[in-house]
Amino acid sequence: MPRTRKRKSERAKWSTDQLQKAIAAVNSGQSVKKVSEIMEIPRTTLRNYLKLEINDKENLGRKPIFTQEMEREIAEYVLSMAKRFYGITAVELRRLAFQYAEKNEIQHRFNTETKIAGFDWLQGFLKRNPKITLRKPEATSLSRIEGFNKDDVKLFFQNLEAVMTKFKFGASRIYNCDETGITTVQKPGMILGPKGQKQVGVAVSLERGKNVTVHCAFSASGNYIPPLFIYPRKRISPQLSSGGPDGAIYKCSDNGWINEDIFYSWLDHFKKHTKPTEDDQVLLVMDNHCSHKSLRIYDFCKQNFITVVTILPHTSHRLQPLDVAFYSPLKSAFNRECDLFMKANQQAKITPYDLASLFNKAYQRIATIEKAASGFRATEIFPLDPERFTDEDFAPAVHNTIEIPNVIENENDVSFDSQNGDQNANQFERNILDEPSTSTGITSQNKEKTRIEMATRQLLFPGDFSTTSKSAMNSASDSNASPTCSKESKIKHHFGDIIPQSQPTISKPTNRRKQHSQIMTSTPMKAVFEEQEKKRTQNAQKGGKMEMVKKLKQYK
Repeated sequence: MPRTRKRKSERAKWSTDQLQKAIAAVNSGQSVKKVSEIMEIPRTTLRNYLKLEINDKENLGRKPIFTQEMEREIAEYVLSMAKRFYGITAVELRRLAFQYAEKNEIQHRFNTETKIAGFDWLQGFLKRNPKITLRKPEATSLSRIEGFNKDDVKLFFQNLEAVMTKFKFGASRIYNCDETGITTVQKPGMILGPKGQKQVGVAVSLERGKNVTVHCAFSASGNYIPPLFIYPRKRISPQLSSGGPDGAIYKCSDNGWINEDIFYSWLDHFKKHTKPTEDDQVLLVMDNHCSHKSLRIYDFCKQNFITVVTILPHTSHRLQPLDVAFYSPLKSAFNRECDLFMKANQQAKITPYDLASLFNKAYQRIATIEKAASGFRATEIFPLDPERFTDEDFAPAVHNTIEIPNVIENENDVSFDSQNGDQNANQFERNILDEPSTSTGITSQNKEKTRIEMATRQLLFPGDFSTTSKSAMNSASDSNASPTCSKESKIKHHFGDIIPQSQPTISKPTNRRKQHSQIMTSTPMKAVFEEQEKKRTQNAQKGGKMEMVKKLKQYK
């Protein structure tokens, strides 16, 4: 059967709208003969539709293999798997469709040798279900899937709401900072080339590029802080800044990554451009990287009226404005600039000395007010909207209730600003930072596992569970049935039965302490950083003693 069928007859050229108008006219008292002539619908056809009381036009040609109920079940399963980050490919869907038809003993025209549905069936299925389309997915790690959970996200927004309520930050005083990497080997875009040739190449500088870290920051009002460049070298050369963004600063480290010293110097750079004061403080939203958290960074932020709220690990793809709205178009623009450089300077390689100027061209084009504002809107940081993320967003993170560790050891010592001696701050921060905690231990009882599984399925299939009783849910869990099953269904084997339902994993306890969102400049955090500094000093002293012992052994 051809995939694009050409019409060869004049049968059923009338539309569903014409049919509905014709039925309404006949019901109002007009004759069938007169209405059929006006609407150009055969008289016998109109009588049949009136007799059957059908208002929808039936399509000509072959009927679909599966009923509407079956196709709806397949479509719901495909969409649910995509939301859970385990999407089904086109070939997998065709293979599952064959098995679905075989198990339900449905007559079909699929290939019995390859045991796979045809491409024509897939095309028809996508046309009948326009909500489903082929997409190129973005690779998402399991850490990101599990990290974006309801408890931690709720804590992050509680921290934001706490500081915004106290300090009344406006759009121009809310900033986000983050790092990204650029390289001397660009990612080529699509090009025009000869048809039929197996391989088409494009020139790049090297086999493996040299990476440079760029640290950017912008506000919710669209104000950009000049970026920081970190090169993997021992000394900074003035040539590295040639053609770079105005006001940018340049540093170097052994591996080209940010460290505590570099971030401390960037904070001073940030302070000079934002000019925070006691009456006009600044909020800085950033990640939980170890280079951003230390006692001297805490002291610097407190002394210069910079309030810091950290986002939880592995959630930057949803909660970091720079990641959500800025870095992707910036890197695309940077790759285009590298392509233009390679074409204009044939046989010339892109070196670290060219990166600042190439980055600047892309940065000037992408760093707009709208990009910054849309990043904060998409993450719901400004305007603040804690209810933006629904249960459906958290459904992929199949997890039990976990403990949110309390950073406060002594409630009587809590205050936002000990220098001002604000009496109301004690109670205020106590209410925000003291999270109700549950047990860190994860139960392994079968009943609890079933409850978690059914709750997760209810998030994925809310329509089906709204009409399903608790007893049906329990029986579905016991038999490992598909979440789309119902007792009234006439389908023998449901589509979800073909693939065994995955069980929620029970995380094993580890010695590593899980990180959460924090108000890093809150008073209780000072004790945490002082303890870290003390341990760091002790480890350094132990390391020094070991070096002395090694040297003495060498002399012996």
